[in-house]
Amino acid sequence: MASPARCQLARHLPAAVAALVLVGGCSDGEDKGRPDDSTSPKPASSSSRPSPDASTSPPQSKSPTPTGSAPEHPLRAESEVRNAWQKFFDPGTSVDEKVDLVEDGEQNELMIRPLFTDQRSKELRAATTSVTFRSSQDAEVAYRLTLDGQALEDGDPGGAVLQDKKWKITLQTVCALTKHGRDVPQAPACDEPQ
Repeated sequence: MASPARCQLARHLPAAVAALVLVGGCSDGEDKGRPDDSTSPKPASSSSRPSPDASTSPPQSKSPTPTGSAPEHPLRAESEVRNAWQKFFDPGTSVDEKVDLVEDGEQNELMIRPLFTDQRSKELRAATTSVTFRSSQDAEVAYRLTLDGQALEDGDPGGAVLQDKKWKITLQTVCALTKHGRDVPQAPACDEPQ
C-alpha cells in the first residue's frame, strides 16, 4: 500500500506519472469520510495547480546509460582504439609493439612482421575517420589508407576488439592489409570464418 503522502504527491504529478505511482494503490484501507477519488488520477490543470519543482521530479541522467552495445566509457574506448590504430601505422613504432597492437598478434607474428619490413607495405599509413561500437568489446573502424603518400581505394571497414583489457586492431583487418605488400604471407587464421 502507498502512503497517504505518496498519494498526495500523485495528485500533483502529471496523469501518466500518477498512474505509475497509483499502481501500488493509494488506499490505507480506512475510509476517513473522503470520497474515494484517491485511486483515480485527476488530470493536471495548468491554472489551478503549481507544477512540481525539481525536488519532486524524478532524477534525470546527465549522460547516456551504457548499454550492451557500447563500452562503459565510450569516449575513452574510442580514444584507445584511435591510439592503437595511429601507433600501428606509425613508422616510429617498433615491430614488436605493432605485434602487441593486433588481436592474437603473437600467434600471427609471422604475418605482421613482414607487413612492416616489406619494401612496399611498410609505407602503408592510415587515418581513422570513425569508430562505431557494435558491442562493448567490438568496434568497426573506418579509415583512409595511403601507400607511399598516394591514397588507396577505401576498402572494407577495419575493426578493433577488446582483448586482455586493451583495444587492438582485429586480425582480419591486418589480413586485408597484406595484399598491399610484395611478399607478405597471410596467417592461416585469415582463412578462418569469423
